[in-house]
Amino acid sequence: MLSLVFCFVALVVVLWAFIRRCLYKERNWKYLFLAVIFFAIWNANVLIGRIAEALWIEKSQVIGNTEGWQYFTRQITIEGAEYFLSMVMRTRSNKF
Repeated sequence: MLSLVFCFVALVVVLWAFIRRCLYKERNWKYLFLAVIFFAIWNANVLIGRIAEALWIEKSQVIGNTEGWQYFTRQITIEGAEYFLSMVMRTRSNKF
């Protein structure tokens, strides 16, 4: 997570250099300037998501595992016929 902070700070410094030297107005530097902006936005989005996951989201709300290959596996458990009957009753009551 610290690497995200360092990368974001580096991108902000590069953006500041672009703006200070007016390189964003030149034709050759325009697309690099836009790429740095979008990478900074993406990096900020990931950083905010990681902070929210660490501070505000309870562990019981995270589905699956957060380490290794188990991060990519998901398991859905449906318990018995009561679940299906309650779902059928809810859909029928919502139609009318």
